[in-house]
Amino acid sequence: MAFNETKIDMSKYGLSDIYRTDKRAMDNELQELVNDFLGKLPEKYSVILTLFYINDLSHDEISETLNIPIGTVKNRIFRAKEKLKEIITEVYPEESLMELIYAI
Repeated sequence: MAFNETKIDMSKYGLSDIYRTDKRAMDNELQELVNDFLGKLPEKYSVILTLFYINDLSHDEISETLNIPIGTVKNRIFRAKEKLKEIITEVYPEESLMELIYAI
């Protein structure tokens, strides 16, 4: 096999493809990390964060889905975010988190 046959055609496989692959890998890793931390929350908090941030439901839709008042929805989202922050910062220093966020 000649050397030219193994050469990569960069017009077909440019840096943008490599970037997209790296981004997808980072997104998958981040998703696994988020799922791991959500799993450490009490169920009432993990469910509400999943509905709000992942499923993109409004406060009204969550209220109807869970059959709880809107005030309770808002309160649980607030408390869930505080608890999630507490859990994450036990594992990662806040400076490391900021570096990760800006890298994304």
